[in-house]
Amino acid sequence: MSTRLIVLLLALTALVSCTEEINIRPRAEVQVVASCVLANTDLQRLKLTYSKEMGQGHYFDEVEQATATLYEEGTAVGVFTKAGYGDWELHFRPTPGRHYRLEVEVPGRPTLRATTTMPSPVAVRRKRGRRSPTTRTFIQRQLSEPYWILCLRSSLKELPADPQRLPTLEQDPKVDLFKEIATDHRRVDQFNGIGELSKWDPDHQQAALYHYYTRVVPPRGGEKELPYEFVVQHPPVQASFVVFRAASVEYDRYLRSVIEKMQFYESEGDPSAWFDQTVVYSNIEHGLGIFGAYYQTAYYYHEALPI
Repeated sequence: MSTRLIVLLLALTALVSCTEEINIRPRAEVQVVASCVLANTDLQRLKLTYSKEMGQGHYFDEVEQATATLYEEGTAVGVFTKAGYGDWELHFRPTPGRHYRLEVEVPGRPTLRATTTMPSPVAVRRKRGRRSPTTRTFIQRQLSEPYWILCLRSSLKELPADPQRLPTLEQDPKVDLFKEIATDHRRVDQFNGIGELSKWDPDHQQAALYHYYTRVVPPRGGEKELPYEFVVQHPPVQASFVVFRAASVEYDRYLRSVIEKMQFYESEGDPSAWFDQTVVYSNIEHGLGIFGAYYQTAYYYHEALPI
């Protein structure tokens, strides 16, 4: 080995041994995270926590003191009260078509603000038809705004005494979201498609599979070929709910971004997850989180009940 090469190696060794690891990534500023999605129920919920960097665990510090006020068309309609760790509640039912504003005052921080509009219910109705443990048929009557479909496994497995008074989603103490659902709706957003067809029902084999939710989007100019039928499928269970959510613009963007983020981290063999740049949508001024709204319609199904 030449003398020149030996000197170079010695110099590199000295350079490495005299350095130490320095974290040049600036620490992210701790911010207030406000999460409130208004629903067509009598009780509205708000979650207030502080943000933290990835790798610092799943435990989030709560916001202990705050004044959170909800406004309808510019008029205050109530102040949230603390109900638990990071959880706040307000007894109030929003009205479709009206505008709402959330303001959260936390001592020592600028006031958090966000706005949304309560949507109207999805123009879909259930169709009577044959009994199936997996396939539910519906009629799309009007389509002018995006909406979401999800299916839930119900814990209400006892047959109701009166078939005309079916259980409601609010009465179910424990529901589970299906990881996969299927539909043959002609206006589905394909962003979370699995790329396969459902095999749950041989009579409806054209229903495509999707992760968790299905997002239905109207074409530009509105839907003209109305009404029409479509099916929604989920794995066979004893009891379930098929849920339609009309979403505000903010909630629609938020839910889509959350599912995109979820898909990145569930793709074990997808190298694109290593370079994830997906950002979860937030519309909270002076903070993080989401203030949105949805109008939810749920249909109960039981394998022993005729449709």
